[in-house]
Amino acid sequence: MAVMAALAVVSCNSWSPVQETDASKYELKGDVLSLRSIPYTVDSAAEGFKAGEIDPMANNVYIEFNSDGNATLLRRFNRHGDMVSEQRSLYNSKGQLLETETVSSSEELLEKAVYEYKNGRIYSMRATDGMDSLKKYEVYKYYGTDSIRVDYSFKEGKPAGYRIMTYDDRGYNTGNIMYSVTGRKLSEFKMRYDSQCRRDSVYSDNMLFGKMESRMEYDDNGFCSAMTISGRANTVSIHFELTLDSHGNWIERLTYQDGSAVPTKIERREIRYAD
Repeated sequence: MAVMAALAVVSCNSWSPVQETDASKYELKGDVLSLRSIPYTVDSAAEGFKAGEIDPMANNVYIEFNSDGNATLLRRFNRHGDMVSEQRSLYNSKGQLLETETVSSSEELLEKAVYEYKNGRIYSMRATDGMDSLKKYEVYKYYGTDSIRVDYSFKEGKPAGYRIMTYDDRGYNTGNIMYSVTGRKLSEFKMRYDSQCRRDSVYSDNMLFGKMESRMEYDDNGFCSAMTISGRANTVSIHFELTLDSHGNWIERLTYQDGSAVPTKIERREIRYAD
């Protein structure tokens, strides 16, 4: 999330990818100050079903946003509701991500990432662990008006590979291909967008999971209402039922799979607004 937020800076003298705020990634509208999102498993009940325990495999978070809709604080929680990590992010006056620090529940530094910009666009990202040892270093190179090459390494002075990111004429990311340092393709992603610039198709091909394609549908409120995931073995159909608050944001989402009458997951959100 942090890297994509940094890439999303718009410059007046050179092209940059379209900005996608952290709030928009969580399907949030309006002037949102914070979000608490808790995912639950589903248990049987006399009335059909009810929320069970917290789902340990899903996103259990608390997030605070600045006026631009980008996250300044991200806390992650375990299945017992205990905080396991906290990420703090700093931005400059242009809204560009400058630094993130991730600490444990005991305030031990786990990771720090620093971003450098040239000509209004991200130039490099350097991530280190709590002992200041390099975890990842990336350098961005821009080509024409539609592509970026990102060279990365995990050890000082030892290139590990690179990725190529392509964009359409609106500035939306349409492809990411990851290569090893020898040029062997490791993974590939292709994205398509509808007329309202919403991502409606994602194709992926990687060494672990093979080829997979996800297709999304949206309701009249602009929320993702259904998804079809096709892989090597089978196809899964998912649809969502949403409950909205007075601001038009969803505060409960039920996930149904393959036409089942009982959801597979329940997500509940508490949203705090500026107004």
